[in-house]
Amino acid sequence: TIERSLSKEAKGIASDSSLSLDERDQLLESLSDDAFVAEMTTDLAGEMMVIALYKTCEIAIKRMAKCSGLFSEPQMRDMFRFNELKKLFGKRVCNIEKLPHYEAFNELRCINNAIKHSGRVDKELAGIKGHTVGTRLINHQDHYNRLKDDVDTFMIALKDEVLKAMK
Repeated sequence: TIERSLSKEAKGIASDSSLSLDERDQLLESLSDDAFVAEMTTDLAGEMMVIALYKTCEIAIKRMAKCSGLFSEPQMRDMFRFNELKKLFGKRVCNIEKLPHYEAFNELRCINNAIKHSGRVDKELAGIKGHTVGTRLINHQDHYNRLKDDVDTFMIALKDEVLKAMK
């Protein structure tokens, strides 16, 4: 990992007797900056993975709804509000909360919203086991890896229900 590599490099600098104390301090400070940038980049990449997965789902759901012909234009515009989407799909397609792995999809949605709004767990996300109100969201890549397969299963089930409703 990056941490191990930077730690190894720092030990090498600290034990290099050919460097003056000032040179060592400057190199170690530079290494510290590198570690900070690497950590920030890794964290941002994890955030982007979560946001991209949810955005992909949102786009797919809106395409399914539009292509199905089951919803009017005003209804389509209202689907950006999640409760409205659930209500409309409930009337025309199915209760999405009953689909396999809805919980994973909903958790992804809540994590996405928390990342975009504050970076902290809000009341809605705290209603999901493992999350506490006010805590900073961390390990975004772990959330992505934990949820992606179940979210994919949910999306396939939703597609199948839309196709059934069109018949």
